[in-house]
Amino acid sequence: YEGYDSTANPTVSNVFSTAAFRFGHATIHPLVRRLDASFQEHPDLPGLWLHQAFFSPWTLLRGGYNEWREFCGLPRLETPADLSTAIASRSVADKILDLYKHPDNIDVWLGGLAENFLPRARTGPLFACLIGKQMKALRDGDWFWWENSHVFTDAQRHELEKHSLSRVICDNTGLTRVPVDAFQVGKFPEDFESCDSIPGMNLEAWRETFPQDDKCGFPENVENGDFVHCEESGRRMLVYSCWHGYELQGREQLTCTQEGWDFQPPLCKDSGRLPRATWVSISLAALLIGGLAGLTSTVICRWTRAGTKSTLPISETGGGTPQLRCGKHRDAGTSPQQAAAQDSEQESAGTQRLPRAL
Repeated sequence: YEGYDSTANPTVSNVFSTAAFRFGHATIHPLVRRLDASFQEHPDLPGLWLHQAFFSPWTLLRGGYNEWREFCGLPRLETPADLSTAIASRSVADKILDLYKHPDNIDVWLGGLAENFLPRARTGPLFACLIGKQMKALRDGDWFWWENSHVFTDAQRHELEKHSLSRVICDNTGLTRVPVDAFQVGKFPEDFESCDSIPGMNLEAWRETFPQDDKCGFPENVENGDFVHCEESGRRMLVYSCWHGYELQGREQLTCTQEGWDFQPPLCKDSGRLPRATWVSISLAALLIGGLAGLTSTVICRWTRAGTKSTLPISETGGGTPQLRCGKHRDAGTSPQQAAAQDSEQESAGTQRLPRAL
C-alpha cells in the first residue's frame, strides 16, 4: 500500500459487479450440507441440492469477452486453436464455439468462468485482472482506507492487522474451534484451532489519552444533550447539541486552552414547546381520526337506512307489483280497525310518509 491516490477512481464497474465478482456463484458445491457443531452431517437436517433450493435462471449476453481480455493486456482469441489455449477442456471450448460461433460473441461471464485457473487461484487471468484492478481502485481511491496514516494510529493499525474472519466467527457464533484461515478448506479436527488461540483486537488501542499537562480532559455529559470531541489544527474542541424539545443555553463550541476549556459547558433547557416533528404527528393523527369518524358515520347511516327500508310493510296492487306502504308509528295497542282508518286518511291526503332515517 502506497497511500491515498487522488487520481484513482473507486467507482465499481459494471463488468466487475455483473461478471467478474460473480465467479463465486460457480464455486458453490451443488449439495449444500448442513452440519452440526462438530462439522458432521446433521442427523435431522439433510443436505439441500442447490438447484432445488435456490435455482434461478441466468441470462447470458453476447459479446465483451475479447474486449475485456484486450483491456487487461491479454491476447484476443480469434480461432478455435486460440480458444483452446485459454480453456483446457476441449469439449467445453467446442460447446462454447457451437453456441456463440465466434470468440468475439462470447459472454464475458461465461468466458471468464471457463478459463484455466491461475496457480493457487480460483479464477483465470481475465477475472483475476478485473477483480484485482477493481479492488486496488477501491483501496487507493478511499481517503478513509484503514491503512492510510491519518485514519488510525500505529497501535490501532497493528490491532486491525491481527483481526480475521476466523476471529469474527468465534466472537459471533457458538463455535469453539475454527480454521486459522476461514477461507481455506480444512479437515476437522486436525486443521481446526481453538478459538482461544485465534488472535483478536485489543480495544485498549482506542482508549483516548491526553498529555500530562492537559488541563481540559473530558467534561461531564450534558443533560438532555450530547457533545462531539474533535481536533482541528492541533486544538481540541467540543461541539454541543441538544435533543428535540430542548434549547441550547451557552456556547455551542468550547476550545481547550492552557488554562482549560475557554467556557463553561452549556445547558439544554426545555423549550416549552413541542418539536415540529411532534406537531406533524399530532396533525396527521387528528386527520386520520377525523377521517375514520366520518367514514364510520357514513357506514352507520347507510346501514340504518337499508335496515329501515327492508322492514317497511309491502302490499301488492292489482298488477302484482309490490309497493311500499308507509304509515305513522303506531302503538302496540292500536286495533286493526284504527290502523285501517289511519291508512285511509294518509291515502286520501295523497301523502306517502317514510320513517325518518338517521
